[in-house]
Amino acid sequence: MESFTFFAPTRLLFGPGKLNELGDQELPGKRALLVTTGGKSVKANGYLARVEAQLDRAGVEHVLFDRIEPNPLRDTVNAGGLDGACGTLRFRARAGRRLRYGRLQGHLRGGGQPRA
Repeated sequence: MESFTFFAPTRLLFGPGKLNELGDQELPGKRALLVTTGGKSVKANGYLARVEAQLDRAGVEHVLFDRIEPNPLRDTVNAGGLDGACGTLRFRARAGRRLRYGRLQGHLRGGGQPRA
């Protein structure tokens, strides 16, 4: 595997009313990738619209990728790159492509080391 350095500072806003504070935060960039499953609840309950409104208020351009699935196929991961919208997702996709799915699953079950 290639050598790399990964730095991901994280700030969590948690608790009642905290979503309303998102637009007041000093955010690390001007573009955001919103990632959700294909389920309907985040939209139906209004959470997605509230997040989008807070990002709009903060002047952050955003794009939605709502095709996350359990054990995603390579095509789904590749589609998540969205023309460079999220370097982390691209990094994870590249790292994942280096391991063959069957060998990785065997490793997770204790069947040996995955091979590149």
